[in-house]
Amino acid sequence: MGNGFFIKDVLISANQVQYTGCDFSPEMVQEAKIRNAEYLKSGQVTLVESNVEKMPFSAKAFDKAFTINTLHFWEDKNKVLSEFNRVLKPSGILLISIRPKHLMVTYPFTPYGFKLYTKNEVEIILESNHFKVINIIEKDEPNQQISDTEIAVSSLIICAQKI
Repeated sequence: MGNGFFIKDVLISANQVQYTGCDFSPEMVQEAKIRNAEYLKSGQVTLVESNVEKMPFSAKAFDKAFTINTLHFWEDKNKVLSEFNRVLKPSGILLISIRPKHLMVTYPFTPYGFKLYTKNEVEIILESNHFKVINIIEKDEPNQQISDTEIAVSSLIICAQKI
């Protein structure tokens, strides 16, 4: 959940949404807690510090889960997807959003620890880990400035169902 900036957007997307965020960085968890103090106090939001390879949640705890720009850093993608499978209810939904490989290869920072994926590669990874891809969205976004360079930005969002 990073610094929790978008939690408010998730909460207003539907009535009665309960949000549980997980991040491995203590600094990000603390910042998200400060930013979302009101929601934490009401019980609508729970934030925890944890590695995604071993989340501190019971089995079948969630209807939906999503992750944004983290696949690039998963050391063991099969272990992470097994963990998502564990915490999702039967037929639960997992959304994975990444920057697609064809753009990432043009970014100056990707040689430093990023694993890059095409749409087809993500589909294969999901399907080999007990998920069925049910929707794919590719969306161009406004260009962004990084240092003195303007870069093209696009999101690849893959929606999969636990099988």
